Amino acid sequence: MPDGAFLALVHNASLLLAMALVYDLATTRWWGDESRLRQVAVGAAIGGIGMALMLSSWVLEPGIIFDTRSILLGVAGLFFGTLPTAIAMVMTAALRLWQGGAATPMGVSVIVASGCIGLAWRHRRKPALADLELKELYALGVAVHVAMLALTMTLPVETGLRVLAGIGFPVIVIYPAATAALGLLMVNRLRRKRDADQLRESEERARAALYGIGDAILATDERACVTRLNRAAESLTGWLEPDAVGRPVREVLRLRNEGPGAEEVDPVGVVMRTGEMRTIERGTVLVPWEGAPRPVLGSVAPIHAADASVSGAIVVVRDQTAERAREAAARERESVFRALFDQRSIGVAHVETATGRLIRVNERFAEIVGYRQEELVGLSFSDLTDPVDRERDREHVVDLLDGRRPKGSIDLRYVRKDGSFVWVTASVSPMWAPGDTSTTHITMILDVTERKGAEARMADLNAELERRVARRTELLTEANRELEAFSYSVSHDLRAPLRAIDGFSRILVQEKGPQLDDEGRRLLGIVSGNARKMGQLIDDLLSFSRSSRAEMRRTQVDMTALARAAFADARQTVPSGERVELKLADLPLAHGDPDLLRQVWVNLVGNAVKFSALVERPVVEIEGTVEERRIVYRVRDNGAGFDMTYVHKLFGVFQRLHAPSEFAGTGVGLALVKRIVTRHGGDVAAEGAVGRGATFSFWLPLAGPPSGEGRVGSSMYE
Repeated sequence: MPDGAFLALVHNASLLLAMALVYDLATTRWWGDESRLRQVAVGAAIGGIGMALMLSSWVLEPGIIFDTRSILLGVAGLFFGTLPTAIAMVMTAALRLWQGGAATPMGVSVIVASGCIGLAWRHRRKPALADLELKELYALGVAVHVAMLALTMTLPVETGLRVLAGIGFPVIVIYPAATAALGLLMVNRLRRKRDADQLRESEERARAALYGIGDAILATDERACVTRLNRAAESLTGWLEPDAVGRPVREVLRLRNEGPGAEEVDPVGVVMRTGEMRTIERGTVLVPWEGAPRPVLGSVAPIHAADASVSGAIVVVRDQTAERAREAAARERESVFRALFDQRSIGVAHVETATGRLIRVNERFAEIVGYRQEELVGLSFSDLTDPVDRERDREHVVDLLDGRRPKGSIDLRYVRKDGSFVWVTASVSPMWAPGDTSTTHITMILDVTERKGAEARMADLNAELERRVARRTELLTEANRELEAFSYSVSHDLRAPLRAIDGFSRILVQEKGPQLDDEGRRLLGIVSGNARKMGQLIDDLLSFSRSSRAEMRRTQVDMTALARAAFADARQTVPSGERVELKLADLPLAHGDPDLLRQVWVNLVGNAVKFSALVERPVVEIEGTVEERRIVYRVRDNGAGFDMTYVHKLFGVFQRLHAPSEFAGTGVGLALVKRIVTRHGGDVAAEGAVGRGATFSFWLPLAGPPSGEGRVGSSMYE
């Protein structure tokens, strides 16, 4: 080995140890940070060490230098990964090119080969780097430096043989061992980190178990001072863990016997002295930092050191406040149950569900069925039920217990001890505890024998009433048939003479007119006009009668279209109707019979046009609004109006507030409007003033009339 080579190797070794420091930083302070910036920084650090190694090399011949960069790059490839190793390879290769010399190609080739072999080894062993053993690390060193010696063939043959002879033995002996030693430092660091991670994970699991458990847990050291306190213990004692740690456990966990003036107890001190486990018995209360004492149960277990001495204790405490409340509630339920059993108004029996056997009964139950209490115990409901009713009653009770009957009670018939029957209303309720299956139930009975008798009498009365209703219905049906016949007679038989009177009067005027004087012709005109009025009156009366008997065909109705059509008809039929102006807003849709509602609009709009046609600027306004649960429609005119004193007469049959000479009409139209609107479940109203017009309104329910809409009447005389 050339002079100075030993010192160069020592210097190189110290620099290689610096690489171990870089690895230590990479696996502790930067561990888990896989960012590119971190990898670049690590690669630059390794490259810097490599350059320092190359600057501390020994010169074998001019232009031929040797150092430990192959160890550095091989180990870097194995433990640091691709990017840091590549950066280090680029930095060292650049320096070697700058140094120049005959061995430059060999030097760069050794850099590339060493890094690549390390990376290939990493690819094969990455999941288990901490498990690498010394022999595998030594094998890596052998592989790297065999490749290094092989690359001496890149030198001229004579030079290569001379170099190989000069460095072959020390390189193959020392360099693999140095590679293994450096790699072992890395592996040991990984193993320490893995052990630390496992210890930290174990501590986290223990801490999670400690802080996640529902019971209060405290841990103490050998001086009986608190070292750990979970959240349940914080809540129970009123101490926060940072405040409690280091304090004597008796100060944090203050236990005493239940009752006034009771002395404190120290189970932790007993365990620390004896080394034996102790329980915190019932009757112990914990006094928290703030608030009332709480009943608790628990245990204290010693922690033994390696030499079997007591090094601390674990205290587990459970708050019994809720359990005490449940016990109190159970006692209260028991007292309520006893009070229920002992009351005198209702019979109560505790029953075995599977067999129907009576376990116990109260005094009232025994009175209802006519037995003594002791005689009933052991009997079943089958013994109290008539054979005819047994199967039916059993199914009813099962349905009640299973919740398949909508009502909570049923009427049953029992056989008393003397053989008589007694009717009872029975209700059943299963008895169960949380998590258990019900095996018994409570049956409560109320004597309803008198009620059943009253129901039987009521049934007889209802049957008689039904017979009477059927007879009245039959009579009403007959009356309706007669009314239909009368309507037919009015429609045909009465109209025929009226048509004859009108027709013959016109014939007389046409054929004998020249022979009659003015008075005769006037009288014949009166006869003909009154015949036509009588015909119109008959038509209106028939419409009024049919409006109460006709079946309603319900559908959605376009009230805007009906109002517009009614106005168009009125303008054509009413004298001077073409002068009337219409103001029609969009009306809400209604639900009803389209034909009947059309008649409502025809009558109301026709009246508005008729009574306003003679004013200077006649206007009819129609609007509709939704108010609460109804739709209100209004027809307003600026015509003759009426005196509000007589508003109550407007919607009666044959009621007129104007003389026939002023305005034509029969006095039936508004009565027909009221009847139709009432059949739809609504109502009508009117407001007006003489000479200032009138407003007629009617309202209908939003969803149509209520169910069972009735007919206002069956004849026009109702």
